[in-house]
Amino acid sequence: QEEEQAKGGPTGGGPVPGEGAATAAAGGDSDGDALMSARAKLFYKKGEGFADLGVGTLKVLQSTGGDSEVQLLLRSETKLGNILMNIRVTSSVPVSTKANNLLLVSVPNPPLVLGKKKTG
Repeated sequence: QEEEQAKGGPTGGGPVPGEGAATAAAGGDSDGDALMSARAKLFYKKGEGFADLGVGTLKVLQSTGGDSEVQLLLRSETKLGNILMNIRVTSSVPVSTKANNLLLVSVPNPPLVLGKKKTG
């Protein structure tokens, strides 16, 4: 399992959870489905420290699995809006917070591609 850390918070008057504020669409995701949207930076566990994977818009979406499940979707800020993280978080997943940091352990989805394989 890999550790992933999403760092960030609402920026520039962004929506506050529970206020029902609309969020900006990122790559075709429906605004109405987002419980919260914030700018975030994604890290993964590498050795004794953390390595940066990218910056983008993190959306917390209500999962189809029920009220005890949410989906975390992080799309990069690039023009393509590549998916950096797309995972489900249930009530059984240990999550810790400290200031603007959220730390959770999960199997990375999409899988981490840390280097290109040499061909030939």
